[in-house]
Amino acid sequence: MARARKHAGNGRRDSHRIEYVTVSGFKSIATPQTVHFRGLTVLAGANSSGKSSIMQPLLLMKQTIEAPYDPGVFRLDGPNVKFTSASEFWSHKGSDFASEFTVE
Repeated sequence: MARARKHAGNGRRDSHRIEYVTVSGFKSIATPQTVHFRGLTVLAGANSSGKSSIMQPLLLMKQTIEAPYDPGVFRLDGPNVKFTSASEFWSHKGSDFASEFTVE
């Protein structure tokens, strides 16, 4: 889902800009984590700190939308990210296995 945002100066609305992504239950991210995207967003951190785990849900959704066929809920084996099963991206921290991706 994308929210329209008015650009200063030109009065246009851009409904294709991602404002933020919230991820939980995905790989190393057990509790909800949100990244807000501005004009320039840099993800920096130590190895295994979750940088890829924030971006991979977006890539997973992208390759599912762009699939030339109906892959079902998610296209797991695509050009952007590859998983052999959903259990590879579920967070195994805690007892809650619910994965959630929110994009606005």
